[in-house]
Amino acid sequence: MKDSDKPAATTSDIHQEETPQVCSYEGSDYQEVFWDTGERRYEDAVEEVALKRLMPKQGKLLLELGAGAGRNTPPRYAGWERIVLLDYSRTQLLQARERLGDSSRYVYVTADIYKLPFVSGLFDGATMIRTLHHLSDANSALANVRRVLGEDAVFVLEFANKRNLKAIARYLLGKQKWNPFTKEQVEFVALNYNFHPKTVRKLLKENQFALKKNSSPYPIFASTR
Repeated sequence: MKDSDKPAATTSDIHQEETPQVCSYEGSDYQEVFWDTGERRYEDAVEEVALKRLMPKQGKLLLELGAGAGRNTPPRYAGWERIVLLDYSRTQLLQARERLGDSSRYVYVTADIYKLPFVSGLFDGATMIRTLHHLSDANSALANVRRVLGEDAVFVLEFANKRNLKAIARYLLGKQKWNPFTKEQVEFVALNYNFHPKTVRKLLKENQFALKKNSSPYPIFASTR
């Protein structure tokens, strides 16, 4: 994903707590403006293809981190018996509830990804789509995700790649100060980060995820070990 694809956080969106800062979409019209208009139809289609290839056709308990208004939930995780939709924003989850209803298949949880309110080893799978790019401490977040996943669980992670063609071109033309080839994450606007692929892979390995080869458009497909 490119820098221009990220909605910027305003001052009121940023909260300082005991854990690292969190970018909140509370009260945001993100779903309507970013997705329902159809302007991101191509990206939505790419995600659909990727998740179809990567996700198991069936499973018991799935954790959807950064679930938002539930855009991915019904069509792309159809084979899972129960799905926990987790988001920092209560209003986003209320939109998800309006979309999906009060079925016992769905559980809506407002929580901080740095303090996941679940026992260890609970989930058989997890996804984190368009979420890592809002996390200043990716290592702590991934450690928390790993803690709540059981053995042989599946984890699909999407992240904003700083080594994209637009960033490389801008850097080589002198129109961008930060280097897309260095390993550190870059914060291009408040609480919006791009990551180098090698850095993300390193963090996953350090947190006991086993990376899997895949032919999907998504950068990362991992399992616990």
